[in-house]
Amino acid sequence: MIAVSRLLPLPILLGCVASAQQATDHLGVAQSYVRILQQTEQVLAGCKDAAGVEAALPALQKLAEQARETRTAQLQLPDPSTADYNAVQAVAQDFVQASTQITQHIERLRSAGLISEALRVLLGLPPDEQPSAPAPES
Repeated sequence: MIAVSRLLPLPILLGCVASAQQATDHLGVAQSYVRILQQTEQVLAGCKDAAGVEAALPALQKLAEQARETRTAQLQLPDPSTADYNAVQAVAQDFVQASTQITQHIERLRSAGLISEALRVLLGLPPDEQPSAPAPES
């Protein structure tokens, strides 16, 4: 849920801003979500080894919980207006930057073999694709 594997267009950003904490409008939701992404990036930046990944899990769990809690708050907002779309543009670059940095950290951790099952679940990453064994010939 927290990981973003590619850059998201503005309508998806508005949908993703569901993770904002106790925001009362779409811009507040977007700003809160960007803060959650930036905090996630900072936590992942500190993951240099297996012990660091393990130590980061409680902070990532808290961020994931914040994201879930604020999804409910966003669902209570009215549909975004044109003004809401325009206001959210103010944080779109920060969203893209944080998302890109998170993706880079995930790739770094994956390359180093540091994506634990717990980290994978917290970040909403798909299971690593394992090459399938060839079917036995009959």
